[in-house]
Amino acid sequence: MARDLGLALPTSDARVLDFGCGYGDIVGEFRTRGFEADGVDIVPFWGEAKDRYWEQRDSLPEALRSRLHVAEQRPYRLPFPDDSFDLVVSWQVFEHVMDFPATMSEVGRVLKPHGLSIHMFPARWSPVEMHVFVPLATVLRARAWLGLWALLGIRNQFQRGLPWREVVDRNDRYLANETNYPTHGMIRRWAREAGVRVSFAPALFLAHHPGRSGRIARSLPVPGIARLYETVGQRTMILRKA
Repeated sequence: MARDLGLALPTSDARVLDFGCGYGDIVGEFRTRGFEADGVDIVPFWGEAKDRYWEQRDSLPEALRSRLHVAEQRPYRLPFPDDSFDLVVSWQVFEHVMDFPATMSEVGRVLKPHGLSIHMFPARWSPVEMHVFVPLATVLRARAWLGLWALLGIRNQFQRGLPWREVVDRNDRYLANETNYPTHGMIRRWAREAGVRVSFAPALFLAHHPGRSGRIARSLPVPGIARLYETVGQRTMILRKA
């Protein structure tokens, strides 16, 4: 995708940042392929067993662990000098960003002048919110709506066996405090505040999507299929320095 956007990455000295790196899997993959890669997150997932998913993971090699970093929170700051990275990537991260201007400003700051960043995150009108599994909870968040689906038995993997009222309380708090699905117009306005440039590239995402949905979308001779996928599937945001 970066190559299609005009950024050639020589693996000998190209620096890549996985923004929202979680356990560090993608950082390890980049480094295996010869890139100078680092990761950053707001919590050191790689050093903590947050739930069964993390407990089941293998221990990280120390060489990889040393390339994973924690961002400062107040004020928000990435722990890297200006103009550090050729490429910044994130996967399913920006739906958790509550302060877009501060985050965009920091991503832009650590990008090299010629660099770019590619961020893929769920669409505003996703049929099902991917964390709580409630239909249209990206935009419909009234407690009555959440209660309906809790009564119908909808639970994520951390809510199995819980009474419906507790599920509603958890989903209400989580959606309000840890998810954000703004419009494209809002994102563009925040980008101007942050002093960066953003654009959206749905066709680029589908052109490189390795999964079944990407293969199906590429095979359908439907005008506007990429735009439709961006509306109900995934958004691909390209961010550069202004």
